[in-house]
Amino acid sequence: MLMLLGCVVLIGAILEGVVRFFLLKSGLFLQACPKVTAAMVNKYKTFDAQLGWKPNPVKNHQDNTGSYIGLQGNTTYSIDDQGSRTFSGVPTYSYIATFGDSFCMCREVNDTETIQYHLSQFTQSYVTNYGVGNYGLDQALLRLESTNLSDSIRAVVMILTPWTIERILSVWLHYANPGNVLAVKPRFILSDGLLKLVKSPLQSPNDFLHLKRYQDFFRQQDGNAPYFFAQLKKAPKTALGYVVKDGDLLRCLLASTRVKTDSKNDRSIAINRFLQEAEPYLLKTFQRKNDYLQGLYEKQQDLLFALLKRFVDVCQEKGRRPYCVMLPAYTHVRYMQDNHELYRAAFDSICAGLNLPYLDLYAYWKSLDDVELQSLYVDKYGHHSVTGNQRIAGIIHQQWFGKPEKISK
Repeated sequence: MLMLLGCVVLIGAILEGVVRFFLLKSGLFLQACPKVTAAMVNKYKTFDAQLGWKPNPVKNHQDNTGSYIGLQGNTTYSIDDQGSRTFSGVPTYSYIATFGDSFCMCREVNDTETIQYHLSQFTQSYVTNYGVGNYGLDQALLRLESTNLSDSIRAVVMILTPWTIERILSVWLHYANPGNVLAVKPRFILSDGLLKLVKSPLQSPNDFLHLKRYQDFFRQQDGNAPYFFAQLKKAPKTALGYVVKDGDLLRCLLASTRVKTDSKNDRSIAINRFLQEAEPYLLKTFQRKNDYLQGLYEKQQDLLFALLKRFVDVCQEKGRRPYCVMLPAYTHVRYMQDNHELYRAAFDSICAGLNLPYLDLYAYWKSLDDVELQSLYVDKYGHHSVTGNQRIAGIIHQQWFGKPEKISK
């Protein structure tokens, strides 16, 4: 009897470990303060005390992370000494600079398949790419202010995604994107109508080994903390509890065990296969997240306005023209096609009030059928594909830089 009980306990522990591994990798398992190991810190080479993180110079880096669901395979990117993604084959003269997040950087495509590369081809000039993964408008703005741009730059294009609203509220992205524990950043708050910078408390990568010391600071300063802890309170305490609570998750776990992978030893393949099977479950998660984002756009317009106004002011002080582009992900487009506003009312109003040239790619994607829409993204849930980036560059060129009144060289 004791042996049988021991076997049951052992099997339960193994199942708990396996399920927990997949849920942690997918960001579905919530923890108040996940453990950070020395190995994780040693691999974290992009830490920056002022910005949170920023790219290091690298040539022909192999990027094989794949998209959120599916496998894209290896792509290559290069970063110059200024932290800008580079490419060759276009004139060296530059009058357009771009800042933003990973959709601006154009993850999951090669250097000559980015928005900036195609826009460079259209304008016959070199378009610089200062996009950084997981940046919000606030970090992109701080990076713009700290970057010594060439005097030839006459236009600055801020390229954003709808997630920017939760990122400008973040000091620890784990609260907005569970599992993103190495993303601690500064943020701005409004005090008497003025922007005040709240600096990151972490000044060294080794500080991540003592994250519990900063939990009170994170919870007080992070605008996403109330939402995160409300979700945590309702979440199961064990990984198996998630399976018991939701039949969809159980079905996708069972189905994923029947999917053959190309390599039994490649855990990333197994994780992505699991995510493919978990798509119905993840879609519900995306729906809840988009509902949350829409609420933030309704409540945080003052902060968003102040940040965009600062962007306009920074550009105008240097005699440069500011532009703003919104690139919704696949799930954002589908959400808005179901008659949800999400960010549109807020950005339309703010950009009009600031006289800030604004381009929302949803206006071009909203009428596409699902097959064509999916072709614009890597594996549907990833970043924009080669086709998507080329179309975006063409639209930006046509709207702003391909007209007689384009910025003079």
